[in-house]
Amino acid sequence: MYLSRLWLNPRSLQVQRALLDCHLMHQRLMLAFPPDVGGRAGAGLLYRIDPNSQGGRLVVLVQSRVMPSWATLPAEWLLRHPDNPRVIDLAPLLERLTPGLRLAFRLRANPTRKVDARNAPEGESVGQRVPLRQERERLAWLERYAQRGGFVLEAVTIEGRPVQPAVVEHSPAVPAPAEPLIGGRREVGGVAHRLTFEPVLYEGILRITDEAAFRATLLNGIGPGKAYGMGLLSIGRTD
Repeated sequence: MYLSRLWLNPRSLQVQRALLDCHLMHQRLMLAFPPDVGGRAGAGLLYRIDPNSQGGRLVVLVQSRVMPSWATLPAEWLLRHPDNPRVIDLAPLLERLTPGLRLAFRLRANPTRKVDARNAPEGESVGQRVPLRQERERLAWLERYAQRGGFVLEAVTIEGRPVQPAVVEHSPAVPAPAEPLIGGRREVGGVAHRLTFEPVLYEGILRITDEAAFRATLLNGIGPGKAYGMGLLSIGRTD
């Protein structure tokens, strides 16, 4: 598994267009992988745009099962720097994962629920995904993924605001802080479909409980919207 760090060129018109269209961004990042790789799933592509980090640079982190070739990106996409892009092999990190290990994490995700016949309010269609907008819903959503994903949450912030499970569970149902919407357009059968997501940024401390399940979580990502910049679980040391 590989992790790439790209510093995008914010003056590039192509980059600016891709930042406004998540499907276009997905298409451009997929240029780094062979056409016969089997699409996003075959490449194992997960990515996250982290604006205003690393000295004010526009950073994109890209995780993949296949070694990428970033020379296939348009020349104007990347800032000229000897350390850009940077690609590292994550195998040594994966080998160090053990139950009980505490790690800092960052995750931009798309917490949603599927509407079924029993809970379909007026204006919502059965099978439709609708965003979770209450803080306690968003926390419960991540906790469910943690339970089957081989880890527990020891500390969590949602959009930079610390949350505590017991407090959130009994708190009034108030909207949580929100990130800017992620949007784009995708053509299916010659018909353009509008894409809109309400991303949520989670950060905090987790503890591994099941090594194999946690590795699978890192590899596969968390939640829907993985093709459009959500679901990448980044980990690091806690100190």
